[in-house]
Amino acid sequence: MMRLRQAPAIAMLILLAWAATASAECAWVLWGVTYEETRDSKRDRIIRESMDNAFGPQQKSTEPAPEPKYNVIWEPTSAHETMKMCYAAMGMAKELLPYVKYFKCLPDGTDPRGAKGGAR
Repeated sequence: MMRLRQAPAIAMLILLAWAATASAECAWVLWGVTYEETRDSKRDRIIRESMDNAFGPQQKSTEPAPEPKYNVIWEPTSAHETMKMCYAAMGMAKELLPYVKYFKCLPDGTDPRGAKGGAR
């Protein structure tokens, strides 16, 4: 009697597992990554350049100027039915979007930007 009660639960788990793998194979998103200089880094760089332009180059410092800091920006560029089609579109996207640093194909529903806030 106990096995009869477990059968629908097992069938449901098998069905859910099959549906999850099927959806992963039919929906892919091509993501592009760009970089944007942070506001503080840009401000410091502009001040440093303005001082050099106004008063001439300052004395050589023993330490180099700080490296600019960048925010990573992930943007979905296109959606495709299969992984193969996604990678095929990547070649065309590289030509059309030269400012994008690199591209990545991920299954639909996978967000490389991380989880949205909201949990407290």
